[in-house]
Amino acid sequence: SAASDVYKRQRQEGVTDRVVENLERALSIYRTLGDDYHERLCRVSLANVHLLRGAFDEVLRACDAVLPFFRSTHARYTIAECQYLRGVALYAVGRLTDSLAAWDETIAICAELGISAAVEVNRMYRGQVLRALERYDEGLRDLQAACATDDRLVKPRALIALAELWLDRGDLDRAYRAAAEALGLAQEVGSQPYLGVALRLLGQVRAAGAGGRLPAPTEALPDEDTCFKTSAELLAAARYESELALTCARYGAYLLDRRRAAEGAQLLLQAQALARRCGMATLLQTVLADLQRAAGQGARPQQG
Repeated sequence: SAASDVYKRQRQEGVTDRVVENLERALSIYRTLGDDYHERLCRVSLANVHLLRGAFDEVLRACDAVLPFFRSTHARYTIAECQYLRGVALYAVGRLTDSLAAWDETIAICAELGISAAVEVNRMYRGQVLRALERYDEGLRDLQAACATDDRLVKPRALIALAELWLDRGDLDRAYRAAAEALGLAQEVGSQPYLGVALRLLGQVRAAGAGGRLPAPTEALPDEDTCFKTSAELLAAARYESELALTCARYGAYLLDRRRAAEGAQLLLQAQALARRCGMATLLQTVLADLQRAAGQGARPQQG
């Protein structure tokens, strides 16, 4: 019951300090009792919180520390959970080949255990990695399979990933439809982190389709500036620092394209600080290139 409550708050509110405090209290109790098994399970739960906050080094340290124990006890479901966490963290820090190997193992385990919902979730994440590796056809198969789910928590995330793929391929109509559907589902679920990510994607799609190529903004499907600003507010409140870094980077680049260099540079500096803290090496390279572009436009960011 307590664990269920923790995860519910993660979905709806984000990884608040209350979530961390509850898990650290549980970890302390297990250590006092000498309950090694549940202590390690609690460390996996904490790794999940670190993941959502963008502390990817912490995720990898925790999972690498407990995986040998769970492999020795043949705890296959927990092995799959650890590999899921590792897969997301490795993807975020740019270790794409290692991330793909983690997803392949966790999908195989979940399929053997007959956990179809977990297979859907993990195929969605594997599809993201394949997209990043520019293996678009394979990534599309995984993402379309994940989008076919009836799970209200999985589907918006799968649609967001699919919108990213279509955006990479330059298919703005499909990207817009996927982003719009994801935003509607995220609003139904009531999760501010999901909503923040969906708004960022819609902002990116609208920015790419400037010039009247997409439907006009509405209150439900706002303009680029509103999408990016609201995304940043929601993700900051939810403490999703890695996703906030992405929003700041995408919004900053958008502002540079609109010749709003000083505003863009300010956001890019925030993205740079967050990406460094989270260890997001690939994003850092993109942000540094955009900061050089901002300097070329004569940007002088305000202090603070």
